[in-house]
Amino acid sequence: MGDPWFVSHSQLALAEALLEAGDAEGARAAALRAEEFFARSGHVESDWRALVVAGKASRRAGDEAAAREYLARAGALLSRLEQSWGADAPGYFSRLDVQRLRSALGDQAVAEVR
Repeated sequence: MGDPWFVSHSQLALAEALLEAGDAEGARAAALRAEEFFARSGHVESDWRALVVAGKASRRAGDEAAAREYLARAGALLSRLEQSWGADAPGYFSRLDVQRLRSALGDQAVAEVR
């Protein structure tokens, strides 16, 4: 089946594409497949991204409870990431792709990570 890291990143890219194409259920399923590997292997940076995509997909599918759960988990991982990266975190958080994903977490989660 291939390298799990590569397959999981491909699943995450697929999830993002499906979300943009309007397939919320497909996007959520692909994001959660990727997230399972990232969580199990300790890839926090990829894990929070997958959870944001799963949260956005859940919201578009009308499952607000799941959306809140996934986005809350993503926010918690983002806080862990900031703490572990210390002085390197501001450079990461200034990236446009990261800012776009963070905006899905809502104002409270973004304020907590600052």
